[in-house]
Amino acid sequence: MKRLLGGLGLILLWSTVSAQRVDLASDSRLQAKLTVQQPLIPLGELLHLIQQQTETPLFADRALADDKVCLLVYDKPAYEILTRLAETLRYEWDFSVDGKGYRLFQPAGERAREEALRRAYDQARLEQAQKPLREILNLVRRYRYEQLRNLPPSEQERLSPEARFFIQNASPATVALLQLAGQLTEAAWRQLFTGETIVFASRPQPGAQPLPEWAQRVILQEIVVDSGLPQEIEAQLMLNPRTLQLEYALVQRRRGANLASETMIRAAFWADQSGLSVNLENHIQNRVWREWATAPDALRQLTPRERALPAPQPLPESIRNSPLVALIRFAREHKLDLYADAYRIRLATRRNAERTPRWDIQSLQQAVFWLRVDGDALMARHRDYFLLRPSEIPERALTGLEAKIRKREAISLDEWAQLGESLTPMQIARADEAISVGGQPIAHETLLPLGMVVDILPALRFWNTLSPQQRRAAQDGNPIPYQQMNARQRERFEQAVLYSPPNRSRETGERGIVLTDASQQVISLSENSLRTMSVRTGNISPQSPHFRLSRQIISQGKRYTIDGDSVTLTPPDSSSDLHGLRLIFISENAERVYLLVQP
Repeated sequence: MKRLLGGLGLILLWSTVSAQRVDLASDSRLQAKLTVQQPLIPLGELLHLIQQQTETPLFADRALADDKVCLLVYDKPAYEILTRLAETLRYEWDFSVDGKGYRLFQPAGERAREEALRRAYDQARLEQAQKPLREILNLVRRYRYEQLRNLPPSEQERLSPEARFFIQNASPATVALLQLAGQLTEAAWRQLFTGETIVFASRPQPGAQPLPEWAQRVILQEIVVDSGLPQEIEAQLMLNPRTLQLEYALVQRRRGANLASETMIRAAFWADQSGLSVNLENHIQNRVWREWATAPDALRQLTPRERALPAPQPLPESIRNSPLVALIRFAREHKLDLYADAYRIRLATRRNAERTPRWDIQSLQQAVFWLRVDGDALMARHRDYFLLRPSEIPERALTGLEAKIRKREAISLDEWAQLGESLTPMQIARADEAISVGGQPIAHETLLPLGMVVDILPALRFWNTLSPQQRRAAQDGNPIPYQQMNARQRERFEQAVLYSPPNRSRETGERGIVLTDASQQVISLSENSLRTMSVRTGNISPQSPHFRLSRQIISQGKRYTIDGDSVTLTPPDSSSDLHGLRLIFISENAERVYLLVQP
């Protein structure tokens, strides 16, 4: 009993000590004055630099070590720098395990706050997608296709832009598909809004819904491909997380003894909504930030301090297109030290009207940062940090590959596969421009073609499962038979074969054939530009399932004819041909090809 009480006493004593706020100012080692000029640096590396200058062990928890910060301070005590940095990020300092140094960590309450804001954001985005869907489903319940197309303008004016877009672009097949969707269960809708695809099929596999014969006839009239072969009809519903569009795919598969082909038409029911922003400023979890931030009027009335500052250093290219640059300029003009979280942000440029916003301090404070001025320090935390932190790719995963691109050195397939394997769903979402800052869709600022990596991710992740011997065999031109793959490799192989490419066309009303029945080398036509993933089906002899590699040279300006339409596939750099690899997956008598282009 005494031993138990003694143990409890030690636990309580440790809890009391840990709960006490660490006073860095009382450590004589941290009195040293430092000048730190780091516009973008991982937190772990920054603490190591300060540790070297103060001879004080400093650590960041593993979950924080890859966080990136901007620290531009002049002649300040180390303890003040460390204290303000923690305050800016709402992290805290504790003693290290051996008591000789300090550890930076994120309190449990702050982790909960970050997760709550992320859930609130996801819910708000979900509601943005559900609202037009409810309105459109109500329309197809009330009107037949002919009635919708002839709906009087006076009635259309009362509808949302999404509903008007649907009416203007409706077809018998899309109306039929939404009529089927209106019969889905609540469980099926939950699957759809959590990222799963809902499938209606003439020959439904497990998990698919049956496609009635009347709907098959309507869909066939839309696809208009008659090969005389036995065929399967499939209709798919999926939610595009980037654009908040409910998309559909109409698929016709034809299979013969020595011929397999597939036609898919893919488009959206309403226009791109990625420009819609989610404003969580007044969310209860942001109350601490609202109370912490300096009032806008006080910020506008700031006058430059009387301080002599050294000449500024060039900014790294990884942040030159970020709103952080405008904040750095403001801090410099007002002679303020700057503490901020930092990210590789590139504003999406697919939407011409939103190409390069001009940020001033008012717009930055209103849309991008929580800002606080304390003495001669400006502290800034991105308002969307709960999305940016988990979607930021660590510097250690980018810098080595970027260095190879600068030196024009080849990046191996193994390195591409390692990068693809390391990407999290949030990082993939940012690469696909599904995350916004200040209402602007963003991507990663990097020399790496992350869009390509995301497009061919299933193939890269399959390659990452292969043994060194299998990789050497594939690089020597030998196939990897499906029968010789282990369970994990077979799973990745099947995922690569069944992968459905995302619809990346942002043109209002454009519907592109993504897959088609022909024997051309490259087919993926949602946009008239080179795509990194292609699919070929047709005119191939039956083969045993396998994987193989093939070298590929893509000639500039080469034209292909698809179902009578002539399409030019143009490489991004028109001055030379592009070189790359084709990762080929053979399943039964179909062939799926992923194209990796070397930058």
